[in-house]
Amino acid sequence: MAEDISFTTVADGDLLEEVGKRGYFAAKQPPQRGDTFKVDLKGKSFRFGVVSDSHFGSRYTQLTDLETCYDFFVTEKVKTVLHCGDLTDGTSRMHPGQEFELCIHGLDNMVQYCIDKYPVRRGVRTKIISGNHDWSFWKDSGVDIVKLVCSSRKDMDYLGSTLAFVDMNDINIGLMHGSGGTAYARSYRLQKIIEQLAPEMKPNILLLGHYHCSCLIPAYRNVEAVQVGCFQAQTPYLASKGLFPSVSGLVVNVTTNEGGIATINYEWLPFFKMLKDDI
Repeated sequence: MAEDISFTTVADGDLLEEVGKRGYFAAKQPPQRGDTFKVDLKGKSFRFGVVSDSHFGSRYTQLTDLETCYDFFVTEKVKTVLHCGDLTDGTSRMHPGQEFELCIHGLDNMVQYCIDKYPVRRGVRTKIISGNHDWSFWKDSGVDIVKLVCSSRKDMDYLGSTLAFVDMNDINIGLMHGSGGTAYARSYRLQKIIEQLAPEMKPNILLLGHYHCSCLIPAYRNVEAVQVGCFQAQTPYLASKGLFPSVSGLVVNVTTNEGGIATINYEWLPFFKMLKDDI
């Protein structure tokens, strides 16, 4: 008679520890990064929406403004929205006092909150990367929270962590979530990133999140460089750093020819009045 074999469910951390005790090395697979995704379009002109740093779970998230932004996308007949990271405000370990800025605590609660609250519009797809605040869940528990949210939202596509590329009508669009603090000049981070990009990774359009302030540098070293605003009001942490965010989204309109971009223009949607407890 064959020997009965029983199986036991083991948490990832315990499993990795046990494998290590037996003399093996194992690690969770890191999130994808730097992949290219193609969007099939018709014609020589197209448009797309851009948002970033929604920081869901924060007491300072501007959810009403994000909803208004998606209403604007529908009015402008936008079908694709690109989100440049920090869907969530992360765990309480981002910086001292972070726990007092959060209205949602715990991975499961944050996932469900994002699934329930992120704007839904018929015919509109959101393509998103994860940012450093989202990454805090990975550091704590090995879970990519943005990937988890997208798996339950049919209108949201996960593109990976920190950096991804979207191909629209052979126009390469880079989505990037930066790191570190805001520089002395708004344009500095954009300039330095473009200068350091490997030639084969240089996009036609670069969209940069993380810094919570908007900036545009047209045709810098052949790259349309856009630093994207956010949907989070000034937090106590930002106030302590002397930083005030630009709450805004935008629509990018592009026409193409055989040489690439023929024309490009931007419709910014800024918000100036911050709402309290808009959760």
